[in-house]
Order: sequence, then C-alpha cells, then structure tokens
Amino acid sequence: MNNKIIGGNPFFNISYGYVECHGNIMSLCNNSNIIKEMSLTSIFKDAYYLKTAPDIIADEVESAGCWWMFDGCSNLKSIDKIDVKKVGGSGFTYMFNNCSSLVNIPSILPATELADYCYNKMFYNC
Repeated sequence: MNNKIIGGNPFFNISYGYVECHGNIMSLCNNSNIIKEMSLTSIFKDAYYLKTAPDIIADEVESAGCWWMFDGCSNLKSIDKIDVKKVGGSGFTYMFNNCSSLVNIPSILPATELADYCYNKMFYNC
C-alpha cells in the first residue's frame, strides 16, 4: 500500500492483491470522535482491490467529511458498521459511488441530526 497526500487524491493506492480493511476509520483521525470537513474525502478512491471497508464510528461527520470516500472501489463487498450521530451537509455524498460489488451494508444509519444533502447519492451506481 502506498500512502499519498489527502486533498482530493487517494490516500491509499492498493496496487495489487485484495485487501480487507478492518477496525474503526477514526484511528486515522488521531482517534478524534469528529471527522473534520473533507478530512476523509476520496481516501480510498479507485482502490480497486479493496474488498472490506473499515467501520465508521464517530460522533460527527462535518460537511463533505466522507465525500467520495470509496468512489470506484468496484470490488468492495461490505462495510459492517456506520455509527455516526450527526452528519453535516454532503457528509456522505457519493460515498460508495461506483461500488458495483457492494452487497453488505449496515441495516441502520443511526444519525439523529442530518444536514441537507448529507446522504445525497450515497450509493449511486451501486
């Protein structure tokens, strides 16, 4: 796995071999309980070989915090847990765009505070 700079570009470039990513994604956010604005945007974008997504357990996802997070992960089959209490505007927009193999998603998205467009096209092209 090659690390890249976050900021519209993928952070992880998985070049070969299928990968299962487990645990809470918050370990990449200094174990904060808030996914800051655009902090995980496109982090796994086009990671073709990613099969399992990490859990997303946080108090809050700020505006566009997980925008395009798994876009193009066409071999992604499952994400076990998304447990977020507050989702900011466009927080999960296009999160699983083009994840055509996705078959297992959480049955409940327990957020109680939802901003406009927070789940906009979350599963587009799945």
